[in-house]
Amino acid sequence: MKKRAFTLIELLVVIAIIALLVSLLMPALSKARAQAKKTLCLVNMRSWGLVWKLYTQDNEGKFNHQVPGTKLGHWIIASMDYYEDPKIRLCPEATEPYIKGASVPFGAWTPEIEATLWEPYGVTVDFLTSYGQNLFVKSTLDPDVFWETIEVPTPYNIPLMMDSVNVYAAPGDDDLAPQYDGDHVNGFLEDGSPIYTNAMKSVCINRHRGEIAMVFLDHHADYVGLKDLWDLKWRRDYVPGRSPGDRFNIWPDWMYDLPE
Repeated sequence: MKKRAFTLIELLVVIAIIALLVSLLMPALSKARAQAKKTLCLVNMRSWGLVWKLYTQDNEGKFNHQVPGTKLGHWIIASMDYYEDPKIRLCPEATEPYIKGASVPFGAWTPEIEATLWEPYGVTVDFLTSYGQNLFVKSTLDPDVFWETIEVPTPYNIPLMMDSVNVYAAPGDDDLAPQYDGDHVNGFLEDGSPIYTNAMKSVCINRHRGEIAMVFLDHHADYVGLKDLWDLKWRRDYVPGRSPGDRFNIWPDWMYDLPE
């Protein structure tokens, strides 16, 4: 008996059905990939919580101390002996360098701009990270502003490290929200020093669908909604809750529909 072959129309119908199924599955697959990367980012934050827990245990409960004229107090240098896997420095959503054209917030920064300062401490120009530290956890000579130690009130509400487009985050309670998705602080001045003006833009970035990953001073890690960033206690004299939504009853269009 002669076997019946598929007709051209039947093949086209099958192909059309497969194409339809693929189109229906792609958004779900894309969402699943994004969720997996988001989860891995939070795992990284938990690793950083352990790094700084070990560091403060070895340094009388204090964070990276600022030594005048050196980079010893920089979190990059201070943390180097407390982890081995460089992958914890990169959010899976942000692995390409900004200097090679990556767009905010899906990029990583490098200390290449200050290579002559980093090299004596063993940091090479291929060092990449897409995270930043809260500037105000450092141990300095200004205890009225900087936290300096883990022995503080409400450590669960004090940011330690997080998704960021800058090496440090130094938000002020009067900082405005980014005016568009990707609006950010340009990280360095010509002399290599960081820019901290309106620095909430460094962390108010749409990397994880309206949230960023963060580890707090008590070493716990969690996701934080972008509109909630103003409610955290960034520095000792910071007044939480003075968000653009509270002050002006309006958010930029790109943030308007994000969860409160």
